[in-house]
Amino acid sequence: MIGTAVLLSVAGVASLLWASRSGPLLPLPFSARSSQLKAWQRRFPDAPREAMDDFLAMFCAAFALRRYEKELLSPDDRVLGIHRALYPGEGSTDSPELAELAASLRQRYGLAVGQTWNDEVTLAGLFELTGLGGLPAALAHSA
Repeated sequence: MIGTAVLLSVAGVASLLWASRSGPLLPLPFSARSSQLKAWQRRFPDAPREAMDDFLAMFCAAFALRRYEKELLSPDDRVLGIHRALYPGEGSTDSPELAELAASLRQRYGLAVGQTWNDEVTLAGLFELTGLGGLPAALAHSA
């Protein structure tokens, strides 16, 4: 009986340590998706794959997501929508994750987005601002 209690305690501590080390899991509906990389390639056909991978990895790092979860993020996902899904009790745009994202965008791409986030900002919109995406597919076909 004591052995079982000790084993359960050790397992509980180990799972807490693992969860804290790995960051939050991307919640539903994001985690139920298949890879969104083709959607990124369709949206930005002229963008190098490495540029998209780097951008999504930077976003995942800012939000403490696992690196592989970048494939689950759609170009149409709204930054604040992802933030609210991860942290439902926090309504503020003054969060460490958004501050880290702003700092990363400034450092890596020279973008000064500041701390002002609105509901309309999508991942594709941010990627376009980096200048690495070329023309979005919709604009490339109309030009």
